[in-house]
Amino acid sequence: MTRRRETLLLTTLVVQLLGCGGGSQGSSPSSGGTGGGGNGTGGQAVADAVGQSDLAGEDTATPDNRAQDAGSSGGDSGVGADASGGSLPRPMIWQMESGPKDVVGAMGGSGPTDVWFAGSNGTVLHTAGDGKWENRNFNGPTFTGLFVAGPNDVYATGMINVVYHWDGSGTWDHQFLGTAFEDNGIWGSCPHDIYTVGSGAFHSTGDRVWTPQSLTGAPASFSPFIAVWGSGPTDIYFLIGDASVLHSHGDDKWDTQTTGLKAYGAGLWGSGPNDIYALSTDVVAHSVGDGKWSVQKFDRTSDETPSSIWGSGARDVYIGTVDGTIFRSLGDGKWYRERLFPNDSRKFIVVAAIWGSSADDVYVVTSVGTLRGHPQ
Repeated sequence: MTRRRETLLLTTLVVQLLGCGGGSQGSSPSSGGTGGGGNGTGGQAVADAVGQSDLAGEDTATPDNRAQDAGSSGGDSGVGADASGGSLPRPMIWQMESGPKDVVGAMGGSGPTDVWFAGSNGTVLHTAGDGKWENRNFNGPTFTGLFVAGPNDVYATGMINVVYHWDGSGTWDHQFLGTAFEDNGIWGSCPHDIYTVGSGAFHSTGDRVWTPQSLTGAPASFSPFIAVWGSGPTDIYFLIGDASVLHSHGDDKWDTQTTGLKAYGAGLWGSGPNDIYALSTDVVAHSVGDGKWSVQKFDRTSDETPSSIWGSGARDVYIGTVDGTIFRSLGDGKWYRERLFPNDSRKFIVVAAIWGSSADDVYVVTSVGTLRGHPQ
């Protein structure tokens, strides 16, 4: 996340808090999340504005009327059925954990017993999936991205020209980039093929050396990169601040793709080479990997500014917002609203990051705490 993006989203929240208006870069479950992917919004001022009180014991949500009656179909993961036989996202039961609370950050993991969150002011937390979160903090920046290759092979990026690496030794290795660089996100196809993006782009083979990308074929002038995602080493996407994308086959040659999004870029995620989403602070666009994008609008209020995107698979996709609301889709272009805190009186509860090891085990980090969801 660049300071420009942080300022933009902070301004949006401040305007909303004053009463104007009414409404993980992620990656696949097995490979960890990228923070730019909308996995961070605002900043400390937003945290102060929305409040950080403990919500232990607060009622959490089931989907609203459109998905309220959805039941387990016994079939496709993440899919339920309504009375008419149509498909809807399965209702989730959300429970509060004594985990992170933040308005900015990224999540990732290598599996259900290895889940990470990196957020503001050097905050890094880890859980083995048992409801207990351990500090892996250090004196670092506000984090914007995570790539979890394994329990002892974790990369974190932040609003600074450094990539941090955890190898299980108890300390974080500092790997320096260019002096004027600021990280917005990170993604890898494996421990030996990693990209980080921000005011430029770098690639590493996991040897502590980060090589600047020449970005051959990219526009001569463009906004900073917001997020990175790929389906593999020969299929990589960068989301630009103006919500267009760059695509490469892993050879540092890039072509520009127009998404049709008008607002500022917020996140990037896909389930595979033929199923990619680009998120803006307004709507989301989808591509089947042919270089063409179609905009998908969802019935959000002006308060529900998109902030993050993630999915467990093609038929289980989440969008988080800055208003305690998530939108869920079965990959058919339809999105269903779900209030995470329907009985909470606070107006703004920022969804900072979403990640799960499967459709049956999903984490949502918000400005008031961490929710863990399981199917109803």
